[in-house]
Amino acid sequence: MSGDPVIKRLAISITKGLDLSPALKLDLVACHPEPSRALLVRALLVRGLNAHREGAELPEHEASSERLSVTVPQWLDESVYAVACSIRAPVASTAARLVRLGLSTL
Repeated sequence: MSGDPVIKRLAISITKGLDLSPALKLDLVACHPEPSRALLVRALLVRGLNAHREGAELPEHEASSERLSVTVPQWLDESVYAVACSIRAPVASTAARLVRLGLSTL
């Protein structure tokens, strides 16, 4: 269908063992019977972007040992890319910082 959203793959340099379980209480996630790690990451990315737009500072990037690739809508991919450009940082590390920012708001 022509009205279908464009889906992109977004690579995230996430710290291995990062506890994403606080995101389980988000309404967006709680409605899924078995939420995946990718779903948690997408929800936290959106939350982190919203917090950043409201003036929250991005946390420092932590060295990572895992590269997670998740599917995201084009608007989310473009939003992460815009933040990465504004701070002159790689997209994968910017996405990881946004996830951590999203976690910090829970």
